[in-house]
Amino acid sequence: MPVITVIVPVYNSVDFLERCIASIKNQSFHDFEVILIDDGSSDGSGERLKQLTEDDDRFKLLIRENHGVSQTRQFGIERVRTKYVTFVDSDDWVANTYLLDLYTEAEEKHCDIVSCDLTKVYEDHSELFSQAPTSNSTKDLLADLMIGKIWGSCCNKLVRMSCIERFGASFHPEMNMWEDLHFFWNLMKHDLKYSYIPKSLYFYDCFSSGNSIVRYRKAPHIMSAKIFVDSVNEEDFLPYCPPGSAAYERIKRGIYQRKCMIKRWAFHLNDSKISVNDLFYEVNEQFISESSQEPLWSENQCIALALKGHAAAGHFLFRVFEFILRLKSRYTGNK
Repeated sequence: MPVITVIVPVYNSVDFLERCIASIKNQSFHDFEVILIDDGSSDGSGERLKQLTEDDDRFKLLIRENHGVSQTRQFGIERVRTKYVTFVDSDDWVANTYLLDLYTEAEEKHCDIVSCDLTKVYEDHSELFSQAPTSNSTKDLLADLMIGKIWGSCCNKLVRMSCIERFGASFHPEMNMWEDLHFFWNLMKHDLKYSYIPKSLYFYDCFSSGNSIVRYRKAPHIMSAKIFVDSVNEEDFLPYCPPGSAAYERIKRGIYQRKCMIKRWAFHLNDSKISVNDLFYEVNEQFISESSQEPLWSENQCIALALKGHAAAGHFLFRVFEFILRLKSRYTGNK
């Protein structure tokens, strides 16, 4: 029995599979298995996976009807029998020491979760995305997760399976965004031993795949993010962060910021079924107050107009200002 399972959810990623699979095959650590889950792809991803892995019995290919990323990850988790698990998205890739470095850290320090830095890869450049936590204490890890200092993604972490089983951590079946943040929040609130490696071992493709969640914010994504925010309660963090403590204040600020972020997505979507005013109504006054300090042409000022009951004016001004900025950018670029 291998010691690590790598779960790779796949949906219409045929153009990127060779890069992803090659990076896993080329690991300097060999004691692992891979669960590939083709989640109802229609672009030939399943056949391509067969071609890429037929010579390596560590890869197990499962094909099923489309259920979405959250249910697909859960489907994979339920089939893990190894000591550790990690995830790689099908349009991303990993360094050849990804598994070795994470495993060595977990074993030497007896950790439940080990994370590493990652590199965000864009069309014309790449950026190091440091995952250094404020500290490895539960209070700081929860605060860092909530404010986004450390990423809630499961793709740059190695996790001890016994912890997932003990605390019943699972991927929410109705979520298609922040489902991994939801998973790790509900796992890490149990005071697990955490460690961080200051090395970029995971490469996150931010531009190639049209399936990437960074491409759009539609109604299902907004409602999925809302599920996470609604699920967080003070009982999760009060045992570690008493009111008035720095970590408590950071978590409360992070919750507020995430509510504002979801409001912004809803404003841009401009769907009559998702009212920006009603969405997290309790933060409207604070949002309006904080936005008043920004320039009149800012996005937040336009949203504040909508929150005051002037949605049409807010959207009109935003479109005007956006148009002016595009013209200015085009003019500046041609000079």
